[in-house]
Amino acid sequence: MNKGMIGSITAAIAIPCISIYAGATIFFKDSFHFGTTLGDLNIGGKSIEVAQMIVDQKGENFELSLYGKGVNKQKLYGKDFELSYSIEEDLEALKEEQNMFAWPITLVTGHRLRVTESATFNEELLDEAIDQLDYFKETKIIEPEDAQIVFNGTEYEIIPEVEGNKLNRQAMKERIVEALNNGKRVFSLEEEHCYEEPKFRAESEEFIAAKDLMNQYIQTDITYLFGSKQEKVTSEQISTWLALDETGEVQINEESVRAYVGELDSKYSTLGSTRTFKSSNGNMATVSGGDFGWKLSVTEETKAIIEAIKTGEGIHREPMATDTSDVYRENEIGDSYVEINLSSQYLWYYKDGKLITSGGVVTGDQRRGYSTPQGVYKLTYKQRNATLTGPGYSTPVSFWMPFNGGIGIHDATWRGSFGGSIYKTNGSHGCVNAPYSMAQAIFNSIDKSVPIICYY
Repeated sequence: MNKGMIGSITAAIAIPCISIYAGATIFFKDSFHFGTTLGDLNIGGKSIEVAQMIVDQKGENFELSLYGKGVNKQKLYGKDFELSYSIEEDLEALKEEQNMFAWPITLVTGHRLRVTESATFNEELLDEAIDQLDYFKETKIIEPEDAQIVFNGTEYEIIPEVEGNKLNRQAMKERIVEALNNGKRVFSLEEEHCYEEPKFRAESEEFIAAKDLMNQYIQTDITYLFGSKQEKVTSEQISTWLALDETGEVQINEESVRAYVGELDSKYSTLGSTRTFKSSNGNMATVSGGDFGWKLSVTEETKAIIEAIKTGEGIHREPMATDTSDVYRENEIGDSYVEINLSSQYLWYYKDGKLITSGGVVTGDQRRGYSTPQGVYKLTYKQRNATLTGPGYSTPVSFWMPFNGGIGIHDATWRGSFGGSIYKTNGSHGCVNAPYSMAQAIFNSIDKSVPIICYY
């Protein structure tokens, strides 16, 4: 092929290309290069006027595709809530910055114009559009459920959570508004964390640890001794006291423990109870009231049980009493006591089953309303050489043994006789007046807390 022919071919190719380039260059004097985008809008080959129309129509033509769980696709349409977009930049100025001769490069590489874009919409209409989505139909909503730790009768086990598909509407709307402002057209509700989620999950290390701790707690050995009887706290009972708080921490319900201890107190407490016993006269006597008896310390035992469960050390003993010196006894009165028959005005004092002394006494003056109260009491203390005082009197005694507040047994050397019906018109202020020798005999051998039985 000679040079002339090559030249002819080259000219045949070059002339049309130059013509095309020149024509396109003139075209792009008033239009944006092919491959030019304005945000997410293709304005390649468009004039400034057409490009502005595309911007103006963006909101009306805008579609946001929402993908829920199970690829449940829904759409929001900009026209339904008056969506519109505007840009701060001037399109004509952007066009002037374009190199009209560089269009072949832009055609290959593309040219994205970065602009500041803002969206406006009718919020009330947007709310209506969101509410009309299938996601909010009650028949399609599955509530999320926390994983649970349940007692199966033997031990605690975990029931897995239910994920559900209930949307957090507020969070969803906030993410949608962000998408509108950013011109985002595809939106994953799950990826954007719009669903309400279970707080506790079965595979959580903290949740498994809580289950293990609860299983440890229910193994605590708690056994109370009441004389020949026992009360063992079962695993099932302990399980009713355990629960998780809002943070997933295991809590022991103090009020539930207190209620259980209160039941034990009601079952075994004898304080002030009605007692029937064989009197020294051989008759069966019934007496109620007084401060003698055993009463469980609900407050202290509630604390003790909670501590035992937490430490795992357990309990195997008689429960604490409100009076720490008290010991639970099935036969409470025992064989050491003072018996006072208020009707016959007679006293007997037994120690270890042996009669120490007995005889007539004078109790509270019936006519003046000072009658000695019946009941079973315990000796509070004893004092040698005391002075008894009250309205209009101050009386020294050699042996003072109080058992019911200001009422007690004491010697009354000013009296010439005891027993009979003296108490009806010339009795005491409530105390039990005894002959000196009797008061002395009782005083010398009686111990604190010995029962004092007053009955009619």
